[in-house]
Amino acid sequence: MTSDKTILDVQHAYPRLQYDRDNQVLHGRISFAARWIPIIERVELNPQINNNEYDEYFIEDEYRICVSTKPEIFIASHRDVYIIGNVSNQISKKEKCQPEDLHLQKISSYPYIHKCCLLLGNPEVANKPLLEFINEAIIPFLYRLSYISEKGLQKARENLWPEYSHENEGRLEYLQEHKESMDKMREAERNHTCPCGSNKKFKKCCIDKFKAYTQIEKEHEKTSENENIA
Repeated sequence: MTSDKTILDVQHAYPRLQYDRDNQVLHGRISFAARWIPIIERVELNPQINNNEYDEYFIEDEYRICVSTKPEIFIASHRDVYIIGNVSNQISKKEKCQPEDLHLQKISSYPYIHKCCLLLGNPEVANKPLLEFINEAIIPFLYRLSYISEKGLQKARENLWPEYSHENEGRLEYLQEHKESMDKMREAERNHTCPCGSNKKFKKCCIDKFKAYTQIEKEHEKTSENENIA
């Protein structure tokens, strides 16, 4: 069960979000002001406008979302997040693309609900506290959608962070990209020096990233097996 303090922290930052304790779901409207900073490859929240080169990336927007807070679904490469309303369809129509091109998954029975496919670029964020998860995963995802709506899908691909492909193809790309560094960690114990070379203990360094990697491995293997059976 998500603690009262966790929910209060979230609602202090995003007061239009409500918590359904019975269903363990956070839902409502989420507003943000953010901009992409290319030099550090990060979405900055609540930036001050300084008339500099990054102001062109500034976006203010809001979405209606639903986030499951049930602990049993907190796996490393995703946490259930949904966008509610017609905005996803509108962006897809404007860009003449499929929702999958925006990393959105249609919910067949509900045309105005899309599940967000996020976190392959930073999968260990899934296990962080809820507010950090919102700030470091959900807001950047929504920011990208808003940027696409304003500037276009091609501009987002050119100017923002690189993306992986959708679903299992993206998992394979992630696994191949990180295989060499993650393979070095398979024999590491919590109190060993981290194989990444930081001189920190593994538990204080890359252990969450490694856990996320192994979870993505399992998801990829399971999905591949199901595709072969089908």
